[in-house]
Amino acid sequence: MNEKQLIHSAGKGDKEAFAKLYGLYKDRLYRYAYYRLGNFCDAEDAVCDTVLMAFEEIRDLRKASAFSAWIFRMHYSTCSKYVIKLISLKRMRMKIVLLNEQHISVTPLMFLIQKATSILFNVIS
Repeated sequence: MNEKQLIHSAGKGDKEAFAKLYGLYKDRLYRYAYYRLGNFCDAEDAVCDTVLMAFEEIRDLRKASAFSAWIFRMHYSTCSKYVIKLISLKRMRMKIVLLNEQHISVTPLMFLIQKATSILFNVIS
């Protein structure tokens, strides 16, 4: 099957055809996500989100020839959302560090937030 046939079959609900499409695009999707996000774990999550969204919406794709632009536009949007999340997590962590440096008393809730952001920051770094 060529790419257009795979796209048409996937649009009709053929999971194997979609899996083959994924195989054709996965390397480019991972490279782009890694370039934007800077680490493999977030890149993997972004690719999974994009592929899941594409699988759910491929039946709405009107032109098979537009598949590449369609999935990469979707992937750009997904990666942008991840970038925003990463920036806000880093800002939150910086605020907690500043509070600790100023010796401001940390409430139990702030302590939990500090631990959670510390764990998340270590995962995304």
